[in-house]
Amino acid sequence: MPDYILAALQAALYILRKVLPSLFLGLFLANLLIVRQTPFRARRLLPVLAKNMKLPPAAVVSIVISLGDRTAGMAALEAARAQVKLSDRQVLAANLAAKAPSSIQFFLFSFIPLMIALFPGTIAVQFLTAYFLAFCLISLIGIALAWLEPYWGIGASTAGQAAERVLPWRQAVWFSLRHSIKTLANMAGWMFVMSFAAMLFVQSGLLSDVIQGLPFVTLNLLPVFAAGLLSMVGGVAAAGAAYQAGAIDDGSVVKLLFIISMLHNVYDLFAAALPRYIAIYGRKLGMKLALYGFALTQSILGVAAALL
Repeated sequence: MPDYILAALQAALYILRKVLPSLFLGLFLANLLIVRQTPFRARRLLPVLAKNMKLPPAAVVSIVISLGDRTAGMAALEAARAQVKLSDRQVLAANLAAKAPSSIQFFLFSFIPLMIALFPGTIAVQFLTAYFLAFCLISLIGIALAWLEPYWGIGASTAGQAAERVLPWRQAVWFSLRHSIKTLANMAGWMFVMSFAAMLFVQSGLLSDVIQGLPFVTLNLLPVFAAGLLSMVGGVAAAGAAYQAGAIDDGSVVKLLFIISMLHNVYDLFAAALPRYIAIYGRKLGMKLALYGFALTQSILGVAAALL
């Protein structure tokens, strides 16, 4: 067996081990909350979010869950889609709206300390502000999309139907557990196949060949781009080392970091996004969500890189 096939198999299994706990947590919480009618009561608890996002309460709950774990939030949204019959547009809108909330934890505990440690304060603030505003813009576009198909006509009738099937806590936990495990098994199968196929593309070197052929990947910064391809944190660290060595000037740092982010998104699309989205939402909708999100993110980051 060629080494890259074995490496792809090991990488796919590693992704599965890392992602399955989050998937199960999101599925279980969403199923439990919906069976207990919590999302419908959330209109009272989260009136501003429900009103301004024009999303069903169950979808709003998935966005809140994304604050702690993006994958769990995605799984919660899929559970909500099945339980309260969300449209594809509402699922897309909720996924985009979760972009900024799901990045907050990463910014606070990884990105901000790393940038402050490696770059002068002005550069760190400029990049972090522009980068987070790009994520906020994606979330706002998601909310704008939700306004095109508001939930008000759907929510009332669905809530009335849900009221008839509210279960006691013990039954609700058991129902949610069984339903989550069944859905998780299907997701796990899809995710393994997709992750293995994606990692074959990566481990075989085909993706690296494509990246190295891009016109803006210069030879002297190739190690920085290579590090950023596999990890955004690794790319920032490599860029910081190059900056401190004098290989990057002050005026180029922010633009370079945005380009690194765009390169990493290409890798992430094949290595994580497509397998995860297809496993959670199914082949047709999952691919649509992953590609729409990728195209929108790359467009916004590309415009930001050109302007900075």
